[in-house]
Amino acid sequence: MPKIIVALDVPDVTHAMRLVNETRADWLKIGLELIYAKGGLDLVRLLVNAQCNIFLDAKLADIPSTVERATRSICENLRPHMLSVHRNVEAALRVAAALSSATKIVHVPQFTSDPYGDDPDKSPAEYVVSSVVNAAAYKRMGHKVLVAGIREYDAPMDDHSVTANQCPEADYWVIGRSITRAANPAEAYAKWAELARISGIAKGT
Repeated sequence: MPKIIVALDVPDVTHAMRLVNETRADWLKIGLELIYAKGGLDLVRLLVNAQCNIFLDAKLADIPSTVERATRSICENLRPHMLSVHRNVEAALRVAAALSSATKIVHVPQFTSDPYGDDPDKSPAEYVVSSVVNAAAYKRMGHKVLVAGIREYDAPMDDHSVTANQCPEADYWVIGRSITRAANPAEAYAKWAELARISGIAKGT
């Protein structure tokens, strides 16, 4: 059954904590906007210490040695459940393995705002971010798949090149606006969690 990751794509810690408390979500994504907000990294530490499953969507993209050092710092000091890397993912994987870190390295081969082809390359990482277009292909390669762009069928696409209202092939659905901008985020989260459960049953997962 796909797990719901609530994307806390909001500008400040107060707003983020309100959503955390309202949704009581098991999985939370903290991306660049909130990482660089005042108190953003303190929020990561707070939620990790509270046993929340945090996907730190930092999208590291630099020369290998810098990615290695950044990965080491994040794994040792922030300890998120997942960390995204865009470039030189092999460097991040080496560090995480050497540290025997519990942090899973998530490869972002391309941004979900870019057009997607039909034949993705296998990633060196076990976990990958994908659009719904390539989710099934990544699963056939043995990857754990996080899909972005899940929203109501009639919702605006915003920055995503492809959207869908479900993706049974994925292991995780990363959902932001459809929950965080809902009139009642708790009800919206419960609705998506139930849809994921039904989707998983239909898929046999």
